[in-house]
Amino acid sequence: MKILLAELGPALAGATASSAYRLRPGVIVLELKTRDGPRGALTLAPGDGGATFYDADPGKRRGERVRTGLEDAELAAAAQWRDDRLAVFDFAAGGGRGRLVAEFFGRAGGLFILEDDAVVAALGGRPLAKGEKYPWPPDRRRAPAGGFSAGDIAAYAAARDARALTRDGAFMSPGAARAIGGDGDAEAATRRLGVFARAATGDDVRPVAVSADGAWRPFPCDIFDGVRVDDVRLFESTNAAAAFAFRENEGVRELALGRRNAERRLLAKVKRLERQLKALERRRDEYAKYDDYRRMGEALKYNLAAVRKGATTAKLPDPYGAGDIEIELRPELSPAANAGRLFKRYKKAKRGAAAVVTRLKVVEEELARVRDDLERMRAAADLAELEPWLEGSKERERSKREPAAKAGPGRRFVSSEGLLVFVGRSAAENDELTFKYARPHDLWLHAQQAHGSHVIVRRPDKNKAVPRRTVEEAAELAALYSSDKHAGVVPVVVVERRHVRRAKGPTGRVTYRGGDVVFVEPRGNLKPAP
Repeated sequence: MKILLAELGPALAGATASSAYRLRPGVIVLELKTRDGPRGALTLAPGDGGATFYDADPGKRRGERVRTGLEDAELAAAAQWRDDRLAVFDFAAGGGRGRLVAEFFGRAGGLFILEDDAVVAALGGRPLAKGEKYPWPPDRRRAPAGGFSAGDIAAYAAARDARALTRDGAFMSPGAARAIGGDGDAEAATRRLGVFARAATGDDVRPVAVSADGAWRPFPCDIFDGVRVDDVRLFESTNAAAAFAFRENEGVRELALGRRNAERRLLAKVKRLERQLKALERRRDEYAKYDDYRRMGEALKYNLAAVRKGATTAKLPDPYGAGDIEIELRPELSPAANAGRLFKRYKKAKRGAAAVVTRLKVVEEELARVRDDLERMRAAADLAELEPWLEGSKERERSKREPAAKAGPGRRFVSSEGLLVFVGRSAAENDELTFKYARPHDLWLHAQQAHGSHVIVRRPDKNKAVPRRTVEEAAELAALYSSDKHAGVVPVVVVERRHVRRAKGPTGRVTYRGGDVVFVEPRGNLKPAP
C-alpha cells in the first residue's frame, strides 16, 4: 500500500473532490478534478482483499451517489498510517480539514469520513457512530520488510510461519506472507522474502496481479516462483495491477450474483409450473369422468318416480350397462333438479376436458423450456452468456413493455394467425376489457341487437389490418357468448375500439359509431391462450 500511495502521489497532488458514488456496500468511487482540468476517479474497496487505484479516464460512473462532506475540498496528502494497513487521505477546504480513512484490515475493511478525528460518516465497515472518536490503531513498532536483516530473513524463512511474518512485519499482508512461506524449502522462502524486502524500499518494484482460489490480488513484486497459483500477470505500475485485479474480481462477483438471482427466479418459475401441472392433471382426471355424470343423469331422468325427495343417495339401474349405479344427490333439490345438475356437470366436464388437455400441453412445453433455460444459465461462462436471464435485460424489458404479452381480463384465446382474442365474462369485465385494457386501434366485436360478451382482438400494428380469418373467428366467439348462441347465423358488429363509447344505464352498455357487420355461426374453435 505504501508503494501504491507513493506511486499515486503525483496524480493525486492538488486534486479536488467533486462527487462520490457507492458502487456497492464498502466500495466508494471518489471523482477528482486535477489541476490540469480533466476528471479522474479514485476507487477505494478495502473489503474482500482490498483495492485502491486511480483512473485518469474513468468513463461513466455507476452506482448510488453519496454525500461525503469533502466536495470541493483539495486533496492535501495521501499516506499510510504508521505501520498498519490503513490509508489516510487528507483534504483541505476553506481553512478546515477532513479525512477519508480506508481500513484494509478485517474481512469487511472500512471507509470513514473524519473531521478533527471524529466520525462524520461511515461509508462501509464496522458501525462507528457519528461523532464518535475514531480509534486509531496503535503503533506496534513493527519493522518494514525493507529493514529486515539477513538474519531476520533467514529466521522467518526457516520458520515458514505466515502469521508471525504478518504480525512482526509492517505493511505485510496475509497473502504476501503466505506466498513467501509457501511451497519449496527455506532457501526459496528466503529468496522470496528478499525480493519483497527490496520492493518495500522501492528498489525492485515489478508489479504483478496473481489469480488464486478464484480471486485476483495485486502485489508490488513477483514472489510466486514455485508457489501454486492459477495465473500471474505483469504490469507497468502497481496502480494498473490493482485496477486489473479489482475489475476482474468485480466481473466474477457480478457473474456469481447474476447467476444466483437468475437461478432463484428460474427455480421459482419451475416450482410454479410444476404446481400448475399437478393441478391440471388432477382436473384432467376429474373431467375424464364426464361420461359418468351423463350416465348418472340419464339413470335419474328415467327413474324420477323411484327417488324419494330429500334423499342423499339413490341406487338406480344403469341405462348403459347391466346392474345398478350409485348416485349422490343434493337433498335440498328435487330429483329432476338433481338430474339437471348432473347433466350440467357433464357438459362442463366435457368442455373442460379438451381445454385442460390443451393447457396441459402448453404448461409441459413451458416447463421443459424453463428447465432447459436453467441448465444453460448454470453453464454460462460470462455475463454476456448470462444476459438473457439477467433481471432487466433488454430482451426481458421489451417483453414487459409489449402490450400483447399483458394478461388482461376475461377469457383469452389465440387465433389461427396467432393474434390474442379476449372475451368478457360479465358486465363489469366487459367494461374493464373495453375501456381499461383495449387500445384505440384494437378491434371490438359484439353480437348485434343481443346481450353478450365484449370481444377484443389485440392488434399488434395499428397500420396493418387484422386478417379476415381472425375477424371471423372472433365474431364466432362473440356469437357463441351471446343471447343468440342458439341461432343458426348471428350478425356481429366489428369496429375499432376508439369508436366505442359508454352509454347511460347498467355497466357494460355501450354505443358505437360505424363499423362492419359479419354473419357467422356461434362456435368456438380457438385454442385457449397460455
